[in-house]
Amino acid sequence: MASALDFDLAHKRQVVIAGARGAADTRDLLRLVNERFLPNKIVLLADDSSGQQQLARWLPFLGDVHRIQGRATAYICDNYACKLPTTDPNVVARLLDSKP
Repeated sequence: MASALDFDLAHKRQVVIAGARGAADTRDLLRLVNERFLPNKIVLLADDSSGQQQLARWLPFLGDVHRIQGRATAYICDNYACKLPTTDPNVVARLLDSKP
């Protein structure tokens, strides 16, 4: 119960990676997210599959999440306010390391 309370009260970071499942650029962005200790993060992979379409019924913003110029793209949000999407791993790392 303490973990649930901590999650409810803490700063939340949402990360959506739009990319092809198994593609090298998608794996690279996911690795950047997963190698950081961000205990209250929510991570989704938007791979243009039927799963993404199903989730978009409940989370409509996921319908607008897509790769930019065919490259894996990160959408990083703090407390549900999103920054501009980026395909640059250096920018992704900087955004993940920044304080809210």
